[in-house]
Amino acid sequence: MLYVLFGTDGDKTRDKLHVLLDQLHAKRPDAERFRLDSDHFNPEELETYISSQGLFENKYIVVLDHVFEDKNAKECVLSFAKDIAESDNVFILLEEKLEAETRKKIEKYAQKCEEHTLRENKKTFNLFSLTDAIGARNKKRAWVLYREAVHMVDDVGDIHNILFWQIKGMILAATSSQKDSGLKPFPYKKAKEFSQNFSLDELKMLSKRLVTILYESRRNKDLETELERFILSM
Repeated sequence: MLYVLFGTDGDKTRDKLHVLLDQLHAKRPDAERFRLDSDHFNPEELETYISSQGLFENKYIVVLDHVFEDKNAKECVLSFAKDIAESDNVFILLEEKLEAETRKKIEKYAQKCEEHTLRENKKTFNLFSLTDAIGARNKKRAWVLYREAVHMVDDVGDIHNILFWQIKGMILAATSSQKDSGLKPFPYKKAKEFSQNFSLDELKMLSKRLVTILYESRRNKDLETELERFILSM
């Protein structure tokens, strides 16, 4: 039996390893445990673990700890992957990286294959820069900022929400006082200035279009594409 734990999040993979070892230990408390790494790897020893049985239990637990760091060890493990999977003993392969071809070879023999990778820190994007460009009716800048936002935010729906918030604020500022609008003084002042770049009918049409876009995206249309068309049509 083969388990594979890999990924650049070393702490997470180690935690998962210990959880798995505890689970196996609970099932087979007397099972013998062995560890092989790239510095202490022996093909004959691996073959022995594949075919042998423990003295008191019919299973060994063998941790292959980053053995793929050694090219020869990697080739050996891959060549025995099918035998490892069919062995009565349990093997746990722990690695940092598995290139696509290697993963494909080993994954088909694994009882479980888990990846735990550190997420890259994304640069934050100030969506208010996009709403400012919309309010200023600067189509070119709005489109450039929109394309940048698409690649930096987790959910395009967040872009839709803030665009709708901006248009709604402009309608409120164009039709009511700051007190009646419910907006705070600074957002109201900006919305009031931006509203002068549109007629009230245009703002209402844009608001309606954003509602339609959201509705259609829940059916079959792509939200990202429709928002792009929305910006280019201003």
